[in-house]
Amino acid sequence: MQFSLTTCALTAAEVGAVQRLWPHMSITLPLSSSRMRLLHDDPAAFLVEMMPYALVVDHLLFDQSHGRGRGLDIEGMSVRLKTIHRLGLHRHVGFIIAGGLSAESMGAYRVLVRERGFRIGADAESGLREDGKFNVRRALDYTYAVAEILDLLP
Repeated sequence: MQFSLTTCALTAAEVGAVQRLWPHMSITLPLSSSRMRLLHDDPAAFLVEMMPYALVVDHLLFDQSHGRGRGLDIEGMSVRLKTIHRLGLHRHVGFIIAGGLSAESMGAYRVLVRERGFRIGADAESGLREDGKFNVRRALDYTYAVAEILDLLP
């Protein structure tokens, strides 16, 4: 059984304590707007701030829309991922990209998935809804699009 915890309210030490209690739990840290700005403005300071987390979380979540389902800035995200690669942070933690993802937007997402050496995932919720309700057909289309990009189709 897989457990997951998404948190931005815990310190790296607190996340480490959770990890020691439940070692099979997958822990994701959403990046705040200020941390995403720091990555852009001062990559070295971003690395200093994030390295303690990178040692205890499984993934960093990049959601430029902060759960509002707005479209992903592919070019901006590509620049951020290249910066992370240059810093070497990708060797310690995986990344999840979110923000307006749907089957229709996955073509643009292909660019990010193909970045060098990244463990990268995709998170979609708002793109799977229609009139505020979960749409199974959209979820299946999205799953198929992700599988196609990741070369998981037979």
